[in-house]
Amino acid sequence: MLVGCSWFTPPKFDGNEYFFFPELETHARFLTEECDYPEQAKKRIDQMMFRSETLQAYSYYLPHSSELYGSSKIINSQLVELRTRYLGEEPPSVTYCKIKAGTLIKEIRRILTTAGRLQELQ
Repeated sequence: MLVGCSWFTPPKFDGNEYFFFPELETHARFLTEECDYPEQAKKRIDQMMFRSETLQAYSYYLPHSSELYGSSKIINSQLVELRTRYLGEEPPSVTYCKIKAGTLIKEIRRILTTAGRLQELQ
């Protein structure tokens, strides 16, 4: 990419892309408290799906983003599975919801740790 009079190589770390993950982690923490209330949980999951889909679209077009794009796909697939359960005739159990939310939190924190280290290496 040419910027001004010099060539510019896009960085391998994008702060905007990174920011989506703490936001999703925060939503997942709130979800654990809302699992007792299926309508609230479904609304939270819908919000998370929107952010996750936005993250995927954003990451897809970034150069050097294959790792975080792949991670965003993992998070999105977990959210799709959870949302599908809430769209059924009966919402999933509170235990199922809390386990899924906990899994999302752990996975997102793993991504954040890995991406943070990537940023330190630049």
